Amino acid sequence: MNVYRTIWLKPSPTFEEIANKKEQSLQALPIILFGLVFGLDMYPDMILLLGEKAKIWALVLGLFLGIGFSFLSLGLVMPGLIRIFGKLWKGKSSMRQMVNICSLSFLPLSMVLVYQVSIFIFGLEPTIYNLNAGIVYLLWLW
Repeated sequence: MNVYRTIWLKPSPTFEEIANKKEQSLQALPIILFGLVFGLDMYPDMILLLGEKAKIWALVLGLFLGIGFSFLSLGLVMPGLIRIFGKLWKGKSSMRQMVNICSLSFLPLSMVLVYQVSIFIFGLEPTIYNLNAGIVYLLWLW
């Protein structure tokens, strides 16, 4: 079963398969995609911080910070908290299983990346906050 295909239409069987596997690889692609989304979202703020002349450096710094923050939050903090509270109810998951489940649960939100890249390519104004928030909210609900 390819988890990147089945997570979209059959999320429950996908999470059950991850929970039942003992040896599994780390699902890092959703974490990286979420980091790119977060980094591109920080790009206008980084331009304000570094100045108009440093647009490339603002993009690079925003992407590195976004990917680093997503690995910290989706790879360590959220799975760790879920695992700690799961141990209270006698849960038996490994940290890798929790990281995979947290990263795959954010995969639909990475569709915002297509929208953000199109705004970036066409040079449109990325600060239309209501539209951005609406798209993110709909993908978050999915």
